[in-house]
Amino acid sequence: MPDIRAINEHLQTRLREEDRESVPAVEAARWLAEAGLLLDSSSRPGLPLRRLLRADHIFGQEQIPRRSGGRWHIRRLPPVTGYHAHIYYDEASRADAAVVREALAAHFSVRLGRWRDEPVGPHPQAMYQVAFAPDEFARIVPWLMVHRRGLTILVHPETGEAVGDHGERALWMGRKLRLRLRGLR
Repeated sequence: MPDIRAINEHLQTRLREEDRESVPAVEAARWLAEAGLLLDSSSRPGLPLRRLLRADHIFGQEQIPRRSGGRWHIRRLPPVTGYHAHIYYDEASRADAAVVREALAAHFSVRLGRWRDEPVGPHPQAMYQVAFAPDEFARIVPWLMVHRRGLTILVHPETGEAVGDHGERALWMGRKLRLRLRGLR
């Protein structure tokens, strides 16, 4: 099996270096062959990469049009500059939310947002936000999984694409809430 991590890193690095939004799979296959990461097929150029694409191993992959027979492309992914956790509460769970908030402030390097006792932005109920750096993710998210006190929590990356960050790239703990994403467009 080829080194999937190295392949994904190489493709995303090359897209950033060339300031390109996407690359067709056949061209990406040439990049990988030149780098010695994935040997290409001389009789069917791009086939080894297409196999990885069909197996859903490549970051940013998409078919255009989105159906069988569409041409494969690899999109440049936006960099993650930070994360937000939104801790949801109601009148009955506000005390638990306060305990979680105090522990986060005491144990981690975070920026705490205001208490929002009414729905705000895309958020359908009261919450507060916790912002943290990418290098804190591996410490904070597992801690929240264990210590969330039954609260619903949304964790999402900060990439500058608010709809995708709150929607397709979001991680939920507890009950998934219906966000009002139209307001973010």
